[in-house]
Amino acid sequence: METDVDRLRRACTWRLLLLAGVFSLVPLMLAGRLWSIQVTQTATYKAQISKQTFRRIRLAPVRGRIFAADGALLADNEPSHDAYLHVHEMRQRPVSSYRATRDHLREVRSQLERTVGRAVAVTDTQLLAAIGTRSSGELTFYRTLSPENVARLRQSGLPDGFRIARQLGAVTLVCSLTECRVPGKGARQATADYIYATVQDIGSLIERVPTVGIREITRHMRVRPALRLPIFRNLVDHELAVLQEQMPGIAGLDLNTGLGRVYPERDLASHLLGWVGRRDPATESERNEFNYWLPELHGRAGLEAAFDDQLGGQGGMEFVKVDSTGFFYESVGKDPAQRGADLHLTIDSRAQRIAQSQLSGLRGALVAMDVDSGAVLACVSAPGFDLMGLQRESGYGEILAAPGTPLRNRAVHADYAPGSIVKPLVALCALDHGVIDPATEFPCPGYYAFGDGSRISCAVKSGHGSLTVSQALERSCNPFFIETGLKLGVDRLEATMREANIGELPGLEVSRRWSRGRRPSRTALKRQLDRNWRAFDTALVSMGQGFINISPLQATVVTAAIANGGHVLKPRLVEALRDDKGPIEIWPRQFTGKIDAAPEHFALIREAMRSVVVGAAATAPSARSEIVQIAGKTGTAEIGPRDARRKNTWFTCFAPYDRPRYAVTVLVEDGQSGGGTAAPIARKFLEEFLQLQRAELAAD
Repeated sequence: METDVDRLRRACTWRLLLLAGVFSLVPLMLAGRLWSIQVTQTATYKAQISKQTFRRIRLAPVRGRIFAADGALLADNEPSHDAYLHVHEMRQRPVSSYRATRDHLREVRSQLERTVGRAVAVTDTQLLAAIGTRSSGELTFYRTLSPENVARLRQSGLPDGFRIARQLGAVTLVCSLTECRVPGKGARQATADYIYATVQDIGSLIERVPTVGIREITRHMRVRPALRLPIFRNLVDHELAVLQEQMPGIAGLDLNTGLGRVYPERDLASHLLGWVGRRDPATESERNEFNYWLPELHGRAGLEAAFDDQLGGQGGMEFVKVDSTGFFYESVGKDPAQRGADLHLTIDSRAQRIAQSQLSGLRGALVAMDVDSGAVLACVSAPGFDLMGLQRESGYGEILAAPGTPLRNRAVHADYAPGSIVKPLVALCALDHGVIDPATEFPCPGYYAFGDGSRISCAVKSGHGSLTVSQALERSCNPFFIETGLKLGVDRLEATMREANIGELPGLEVSRRWSRGRRPSRTALKRQLDRNWRAFDTALVSMGQGFINISPLQATVVTAAIANGGHVLKPRLVEALRDDKGPIEIWPRQFTGKIDAAPEHFALIREAMRSVVVGAAATAPSARSEIVQIAGKTGTAEIGPRDARRKNTWFTCFAPYDRPRYAVTVLVEDGQSGGGTAAPIARKFLEEFLQLQRAELAAD
C-alpha cells in the first residue's frame, strides 16, 4: 500500500526531473545558437565585419587624348601638382574647457605684454587657479596703466572679455572670467580646428587665400574620413618648391601629382571639343560599388561628352583598411585603372585655324566637308572661346556673359533661313518633275504679283526680263523661283528636301535636337502655327524664306550632294578610336539618302553655280580665283521686324569645279550680301588651304 511519503517522493521526483529538463534546455539552446552563428552564418558576419573595416575607393583612369587629322594634339592630360592633408595623421584629443581657456588666456597675455611693453601682474599660478575655481569674478592683468599704455591698447583693440577700469584712482586692465571662458571641444572639432589652422599657415607660406574652410573640413571628416583632404590645386613651381622645403615640419602634408585636362590649341575647335568636369557616381549600382570616388574627369559638352565612355577609360579600385572611427589605417591592395582610348578626328587643324582667322571679329560659321567621304575638315563657329579659360572658377560665367553668345555653335544650329542658297535644290526638283526644262523661260518684271495684289520684289527692281533656269540661278532671280515653286507645289518641294536630309538630324557627333532644322510641310505648319498652308508660303520657301530653317552644316551636305551627283552623305567628325595596340573602331563613309534627279540635271545645276562666280551677271564675282575654280550660290535672308531688318548672308560652294573635292558653306550674321560678305571668305579659305596642301605635296 502506497503511503503518503511514497506519493510525496514520487511527485518530488517528477518535479525535479522537469526542473532539470528546463535547466538543461537553456544551455542546449545557447549552444545551438552559437553553432548557427559560428558555422552556418560565418560568411554573413564576415561580410559585415569587412564592410565596417574596409573601404573601396574608385581610382580615376587616365583620359584619352584627342587628335586632329593632321596629327595636331587638341586635348591632352597635363601633370597637376596639388597639396593634400592626411586627416588621419592630424587627429587631436578632446580639449576641456579648462585647457581651452588656459591656452586662450596665455596667448592673450603674450599679446598684451607685446603691446604694453611689460609683464602683466598675473602669474601663471594665479591664472590657473582662477580658471580652475570656475570663478565668475574678474582678474586684474594690469594694476596701473599710463595714458600711453591705454592708447596702445585701444589702437590694437582690446581682447574679448577685457575692459579698462579705474580702481582706487588707478587705471587698470581687467578680465571677466565668465566672458573669457572658452568652451571645450570634442576630438572631431579639435581636429577640424587644427586642420583649419594648418591650412591657413600653408596658405600664408605660398601666398594664397585658402578655399577650404571649417565647413568643408568638417564635411570631409564626416563623409570621406579615409581619403586625403585636397587643400590647394594646380601649384605653380615656386609654390611647389616652398612646400617641398617646409613639408617635414607640417604634419599630414602631402604633395601629389595628378592629371588635369588641357587644350594645347586653346580656342581651336572649342565648340566641337567641348569640355570636362568632375564626375560623381550617377547610378545606384555605382554608389553601392564604391565607398569613395577620387576626382575623375567627365565629358560635359561636345566630343568630350559624346565619347565620354571611350575617352574616360575604366576606373580602378583600391582597398583600404580603416579604424573604428572610419579614418584611414592602411592600404590593402589595388586594381589599376585602364586608360581611355584616343580619339582621332577628321578635322584638319590647319583648315580649322584658317577658317577661324577668316571669321575673326564676325558672328557666323564656316563648314568645309569632303564631298566623297563626308569627312568634316573644318567646322567653325564665331565668336569662339578659350577652352583653357574654363579652368578658372569664374571662366564659364565670363564666357556666358561675353558679347556674341560665344557658347552657341552656329555651325550646327539649324535656325537660319537659307535665303537663295536653297534655289539650286528647288531647280533640281522642278527639272526632275518636268515642271521646267533647261529652255523654259519665265519673265521677271522686278517683282512677282499675286492675285490679291500683294508683291514680292526681286533684287533687281527693274527686272531681269525673261530667264532660263541657268540664268535665274546666276542672277538669283526671285520671281523665276517663285513661279517655279508654285508650279511644283509644297508637297514635291517637301519630298525633295527630305531626300536632301533638310529637317532631319544631320548625324554629326555633336548634333543635338536643335540641329534638325525645318523643311516646308503642310502638317508641320498646321501643328506649329495652327493654320493651313497657302500659296504665299510656297512662294517664300521657293526663295529660302518663310517656313524653312537650316544650319551651315546642312547647307554643306546639300552642296556636297549636288557636287557628287546626288549622294547625301552623313557628315562625320571622327575618323577612328585607337589605343596603344592600334585601331579599336574606324568610322566608314555613310549615306543618309539620295536626291532623285537625272545626271544631266545635276550637271546643269553645277554649271549654273559656276556661272554664279564667273558669269557675265554673276552675283559672286568676289569668289573668282586664279588658284582654284569655285562654283557656288549666294544667299541673303532678311530677318527681324520691318523697321529693324537685319541680313544673314550666305555663300555655299564646291571646288574644284571640274573635279569636286570640297564643299564649303559660309554664314555671316548682319552682313551686307552673300556675294559681298560671305563669298570672299570662302574663296580665301579654299585658296589658303589648297596652297598649303600643294606646298606639302611639293615638299614630299
